[in-house]
Amino acid sequence: MTSTKSIIGIMAVLTVLSSCSEMTECAMETMPAPPAVKKASTKLFCCGWGQMPSFPGGQKALFDYLTENIRYPDDCEDTCVQGRVIVSFVVERDGRITEPKVVKSVYQSLDEEALRVVSSMPKWAPGKLNGEAVRTKYMIPITFRVE
Repeated sequence: MTSTKSIIGIMAVLTVLSSCSEMTECAMETMPAPPAVKKASTKLFCCGWGQMPSFPGGQKALFDYLTENIRYPDDCEDTCVQGRVIVSFVVERDGRITEPKVVKSVYQSLDEEALRVVSSMPKWAPGKLNGEAVRTKYMIPITFRVE
């Protein structure tokens, strides 16, 4: 669904956290493990220890994916609602995107669209620690702007 107004920028900027102190929820969290599994793989890593996860094709491909797939909600375009929605999610060991959630909300329709697009992303290359794939928390700010 394409709008009649010109959407000058649906900008997505990939932000990699440089330290856990920048986000209170970003501290290493222990996820509940199934009773039979007691491995380090139940931990969620969020900081730059090792290799961070990456979108297939890199940051430019992620920007292109978001630009092509985000649809500006009609109710927001009509009323010129704009702003930056920050979405956090987990890149699983197999590259799937799970646990998407809005960290900074702007407006319900924009939040829902940001979650929809993040949830539909293809598998990423997972983060690695000591050569082993690990679950990694990631954040993306998505800026919606109408002119």
